[in-house]
Amino acid sequence: MFKKYIRLNILIVKYLISLFILLLLASCNYFDYSVPDKEIIKSSSWSSNDQPPSYPECESLELTEQNKCFIESIEKKNNNIF
Repeated sequence: MFKKYIRLNILIVKYLISLFILLLLASCNYFDYSVPDKEIIKSSSWSSNDQPPSYPECESLELTEQNKCFIESIEKKNNNIF
């Protein structure tokens, strides 16, 4: 009786290990894709409908100037750090 349980447990463990290896080998192949560069550039560019990010010192400016002010503020902060 005891030998039956040992055989059953060994069989279950073999199946679980086989299933794990099978899932491990097949898991990441479904998500491997790349986005074209043109699509990335198009979706990351600013349009006239977008509100640019802003610092408090840039909020009183018009939208076109806010974007320039934001870029300059980031550049200044990076230059101060580095």
